[in-house]
Amino acid sequence: MGAVQAGMLAEVLAAGVRPDLIVGVSAGAINGAYLASDPVPSRAELLAGLWAQLRTRDVLGARLFVTCALPTVAGSTRLFRRGRVDSNG
Repeated sequence: MGAVQAGMLAEVLAAGVRPDLIVGVSAGAINGAYLASDPVPSRAELLAGLWAQLRTRDVLGARLFVTCALPTVAGSTRLFRRGRVDSNG
């Protein structure tokens, strides 16, 4: 989502729109803080590139173990099997 926002911001800034105020939540807050110092298209494009380089393990760690306290059909308390979130590595 962060890269999508950054790409849209690049287009909005390229169209000549300059923000009076930048606010955001979660990834939007990171994008807003990055762009607040210099809201120009090239900076938004650089931001999109930074988001594109991130991998799941950069954000969540090398492995993600998710456990749920609710019993499953098989009687186990584990909701997801141990392993990776996706195949991007």
